[in-house]
Amino acid sequence: MKYRALIFAVILTGIMVISAPAATNLVRILHDSSSGTTKYLFIPSNIVIRTSDTIRWTNTTTTAHDSTHSPASGSPLWASGPFAPPTTFSFTFPNVGYFPYHCLTHLSHPEQNGLISVVSVNVTNPPSNGGVAADAPFTISAPASTNVASIQFFTNGISAGTDNSSPFSLSLGGLPIGSYTLSTKVTDTRGNTNTFAGPTFMVENITISELVSTKSSVSFNVHGAAAGQRCIIYASSDISNPLGWAPVSTNTFPPTDCVTCPFVTFQDTNVTGNIRRFFKAQVVP
Repeated sequence: MKYRALIFAVILTGIMVISAPAATNLVRILHDSSSGTTKYLFIPSNIVIRTSDTIRWTNTTTTAHDSTHSPASGSPLWASGPFAPPTTFSFTFPNVGYFPYHCLTHLSHPEQNGLISVVSVNVTNPPSNGGVAADAPFTISAPASTNVASIQFFTNGISAGTDNSSPFSLSLGGLPIGSYTLSTKVTDTRGNTNTFAGPTFMVENITISELVSTKSSVSFNVHGAAAGQRCIIYASSDISNPLGWAPVSTNTFPPTDCVTCPFVTFQDTNVTGNIRRFFKAQVVP
């Protein structure tokens, strides 16, 4: 008798936040004389980044320029002062918001201005290096800051769909078995966009078989993963409570030449006081 692994890896989606590593984004300062009049520019002039990311301004000209924050009121958050190659200037943005800036050295060039949009986007499902069952629907979840207008989701570079309202999510199902990298194309409330890499997850054909149940114990085998991958078994006495799952066993799929292997075996030994228990299996690299 064979059963699909129950609610495969759903519990992790409610408690794990995938925080992307901080990135450094390059903004170049250049002169454009294509129109017959020299213009001083920040390229890109508008850029979307995530909290804790850094902007590094690189001056590609022979003229000294600067990067100076233009707040609506109060003191600027940053002011580089004039710099020329090979000097660069960097600033890290810890908070969400819109941050306009200009070159104070060249106020006579009003075209030399830019806008940094800082957003917060946290993928909470699927968990990084986790998995989903091949035949089970799942939800991509990505809570974001209020200056995010929409998120387009990609799996291995292919668009899976877009959500235009918070909290941002997308329901998927039927993905072929394999490894997937999730990325998000974020559009802020001013129409600026940027694409960010997300977690990698596995679609696995995980099955539970050889199920033996008595009044005092239950045992089963878990199939569908590669040798060397870990299998985590979770148990719950109430599947209506998404936070009620707890890990009860971890094992590693062994190397084998068997056609239907490898598999791991689980036996429930904690039967005292558990009249009914539900189980699910998660496979991780």
